[in-house]
Amino acid sequence: MKLLKIASVVGFLFAVSLSANSQETSGLIGRVFDRNGSVIVGARVLVLGKPDARYELTTNGEGSYRIGLPPGFYSIEVSANGLSNFAVECYQIPLGNPVTLDVTLTVRGELSCNPQRKLIRCGKRHRSRTRRKAEILM
Repeated sequence: MKLLKIASVVGFLFAVSLSANSQETSGLIGRVFDRNGSVIVGARVLVLGKPDARYELTTNGEGSYRIGLPPGFYSIEVSANGLSNFAVECYQIPLGNPVTLDVTLTVRGELSCNPQRKLIRCGKRHRSRTRRKAEILM
């Protein structure tokens, strides 16, 4: 009887552990477009986190990218030949479902505005964070 109780407790703790481990990750998904709405194949997506976390990938044939990440704050840079770079710091990836960040890159020198940019407090400095669709400013 006592052995059955111990086995039940161990089984329960194992199930809880598996459930918790499956929820400790999230991710970032999205697509990269040019200003005309065409997808950009082979765009470079660089995700930097703390401490010394560095993830680099390129968009596929549909202009999409996907990366699994632990929850936290990240700097994200997207670049493609002939187009302006996109960069955002202190972008929050929460626990749970992957966050979608679609990026529109413009031709170098073009100005664009992005009404979805917000100023947030991250650490001791204010930094901008962009949610969902983002457009490059430089």
